Amino acid sequence: QTNFYTWAPLAAAEGWLVLEANYRGSTGYGDQFLNEIFGQLLSRPGKDILAGVDSLISDGIADPTRLNIGGYSFGGFLTNWLITQTTRFNAALSGAGPVEHISMWGTTDFSFGVNTLLRGFPWEAPEI
Repeated sequence: QTNFYTWAPLAAAEGWLVLEANYRGSTGYGDQFLNEIFGQLLSRPGKDILAGVDSLISDGIADPTRLNIGGYSFGGFLTNWLITQTTRFNAALSGAGPVEHISMWGTTDFSFGVNTLLRGFPWEAPEI
């Protein structure tokens, strides 16, 4: 059975180059790597993803005229943010990704975590 989480292996099986970046905020590289997204929930991991794309392009591995991006849940959130920061992607596939912080905070079932990641409630840190 195929679901949204399996799109990257399916794309790879069809001959697409797939970058699954291990961006800041993920586990496996210690507390500092994990905590570097506090107050930069999207911009820090987004910059890591773009750095990976840039590296693939500069190494001649990826074609800069044929880039797509996608993700689900937090990956969808990152996709939504990245397509507002650059026009380099030809297509975007976003699943279950929030599009703005206040509604995300008000509708998520783990709002305490969002408050921590965003350095406060929406009215306490509106610049983030």
